[in-house]
Amino acid sequence: MADAGRVHGVDFPALTTAQSDALRMALGPRVALSNPLDYHTYIWGNREAMTNCFRAMADPALAMACVVLDFPRADRCGSREWNDVLAALQASRGASTAPAMPLGLIATLSDNMPEDIARRCIAEGITPFCGIAEAMAAIAIAAAPLPATDPEAVWPPGPDPAAPALLTEAAAKAELAAFGLRIPAAIRAATPDQAAEAASRIGFPVVLKGEGYAHKTEAGAVALNLTGAALVRDAAATMPAPSRLVEEMVTGAIAEVLIGVTRDPAHGWLLTIGAGGVMAELLRDNVSLLLPVTRDQVGGALRDLRIWALLRGWRGGPAACVDAIIDAVMAVQEHVRATPGLAEIEINPLICRAHDAVAVDALIRKEMP
Repeated sequence: MADAGRVHGVDFPALTTAQSDALRMALGPRVALSNPLDYHTYIWGNREAMTNCFRAMADPALAMACVVLDFPRADRCGSREWNDVLAALQASRGASTAPAMPLGLIATLSDNMPEDIARRCIAEGITPFCGIAEAMAAIAIAAAPLPATDPEAVWPPGPDPAAPALLTEAAAKAELAAFGLRIPAAIRAATPDQAAEAASRIGFPVVLKGEGYAHKTEAGAVALNLTGAALVRDAAATMPAPSRLVEEMVTGAIAEVLIGVTRDPAHGWLLTIGAGGVMAELLRDNVSLLLPVTRDQVGGALRDLRIWALLRGWRGGPAACVDAIIDAVMAVQEHVRATPGLAEIEINPLICRAHDAVAVDALIRKEMP
């Protein structure tokens, strides 16, 4: 504990005279008193003595009091005495009406914190830490003042939507475009002939998509780079979808980026930015942030990606318009701010080009009015 605290800048103040006196009463004469404290096993199993020990250590001047405890395997060992330690830690708060000091239970390794114990700690207002080094790092971060440049407080996601529905791709894109997202020219078509006519109006080459699929490529519901009306008509006739979307074919891609927002009940709206397209699951190159974010934070997240080398211009190649990518993320954020009943947004891919960034596919799930 002392070594990990030194690494992360966590201070263990020397014991006060009052602490030392109370600890000596609880522990007897054979325990060396210090902070951090090894209280030994002389009082192991004595819940009253452990409560008095923990209460003596929890000086009101401190920011937090923690106990290190590794539970044994439940399938091989009893854990009554270990539960006594946790109960003593909780009881050390006493019956005071003053604000309770934050308490923590630290497992030396992440594997030593059983899930049921972590849940019990949370229910009792005790922070479970999975690892000593991790605990010290978390405590140091919690104690650090927020930089003046930090954005506003994290947005709470609110209650889960009761029955979110999947919008059509056209509807999802239209909603996001209203907040500034760049999307391709597109026309919906119900029949193969209508699809061919729509393609002629948009101009070739075009993309034909079947609506109603979250993952169109796997469903065979995408036809790319169609250069004539007959090709569009034939593709539409064989595409397994009740309706179709005809779009301009966006060319000149330098890289493809994924932008996603999901609800995290414990933390807020989780923004994911990463490598997109059909390689998204394979590369697993992404960064996550909590909304709201600033433009600088989004730029920093992009620089943390492995595909940043592509975005900035690989081996003398053209660079993508990073400002346009950031604009797309900020448009998604504004949509989240303004949309009640939202469950999920995903843009995959955002085609990043030298002069703009175009969302060629979008997914929104939300409650419908």
